[in-house]
Amino acid sequence: MVRLPSYLAAALLLLSSWPAVAGQAPDRPTFRAGVDLVPVAAVVRDPAGRVVAGLRADDFVVVDGGVRRSILSFSEDASAAVSLAVLVDESGSMRAHAGAVRLMVATMLDEVDASAAPADAVALVGFDSDLREIQPFTTDLARVRGALDRVDAFGATAVHDAIAETARRLVPRRGRRAVVVVSDGVDTRSRFTLAEASGIASAIDVPVYIVLVGDRGARRLREASGPLEDLARWAGGEAFDAAAPDAARTAARRIVSDVRHQYLIAFESAPEPGWRLLEIHTRQPGLVVRARSAYVAGRDGLRTAR
Repeated sequence: MVRLPSYLAAALLLLSSWPAVAGQAPDRPTFRAGVDLVPVAAVVRDPAGRVVAGLRADDFVVVDGGVRRSILSFSEDASAAVSLAVLVDESGSMRAHAGAVRLMVATMLDEVDASAAPADAVALVGFDSDLREIQPFTTDLARVRGALDRVDAFGATAVHDAIAETARRLVPRRGRRAVVVVSDGVDTRSRFTLAEASGIASAIDVPVYIVLVGDRGARRLREASGPLEDLARWAGGEAFDAAAPDAARTAARRIVSDVRHQYLIAFESAPEPGWRLLEIHTRQPGLVVRARSAYVAGRDGLRTAR
């Protein structure tokens, strides 16, 4: 059964109390007549951390609020296109980490490029107290590489709000997708807590990866590894300490590998509107499944905040 840290449970109570607000509805397609599907992107790794491919629908078990659900739609295609939104912290504290940011993003672009999937798309978004679209989604990765020269460091930091807004912008993009945040982990301006931002991303099934650069960011991850890792994994992603160049390269490769090897699973939504805890595991012992840990049930449930 999924167990939530207290700060995540509190965030879900807050989110579930919000009225429906304007914006995109959660990414929930329909199947047959009147069946509301909940899509879940899942990544499976073995005890050594290697991606596990080739599983079938009947290898997975979906538990929705303690109730086992049948899988109604399932796909695995490592050649399918991915959409990667890269969020780069442009606050003043990041000025000293320009080289680390460039290395991290360039390595991710190299990994995406190596797959030779022509429909892969990457967007580069800067943020301080506001979002700045440096390069919209494009399949021309050379444009993203060129856009790295336009990343600047100034201002305050609202990383939590940036995660929530970027996740919302990914709603129209189908298939394999993720938000990657490159930051030193300092937030000084957000309306949302990181738990709330992760809850919003989880509601629309957008995995969030947090990559902390610089000694301060790495120290924050080591000192608060439980909360930071929980927050990223709540939305189906992971948190990385990328203070060293080798660690940054490893994080970039792992993130792209994760997104490339997502299993796309869908099951019928519970009829009662509201937040539902979600657990997905495999029937094979020792395998670890990473996927969102909750969803919003019911057609009249929570709309994605903006």
